[in-house]
Amino acid sequence: MKTIIIILFLSPAAIFGQLTKQDSLWLPFIPLIGSWEGKGEGMPGIGSYERSYQFIFNKRFIEVKNKTIYPPGEKNEKGVVHEDIGYISYDKARKKFVYRQFHIEGFVN
Repeated sequence: MKTIIIILFLSPAAIFGQLTKQDSLWLPFIPLIGSWEGKGEGMPGIGSYERSYQFIFNKRFIEVKNKTIYPPGEKNEKGVVHEDIGYISYDKARKKFVYRQFHIEGFVN
């Protein structure tokens, strides 16, 4: 019984003790990492969405890719394909995360 209590008591420390400083920085974003698909509504109508979030460059950045396809419909005769790519980084000087987003239409956020 003592062994079980010790294991249960030390397990959280062992799990979180393995995180590096770089890993700890990204904890708020971990639930986003992966690929996502769905449907939604926007100005051009109802469309399908594909998004992905992945670490790049030794976990220094998160790359965000987005593609939205709106088929032809009442609000748009030809249909619309929107794509953007973005990068989340941590600005040590400001102690804030920064998101830079580049759109197929040519503008940057």
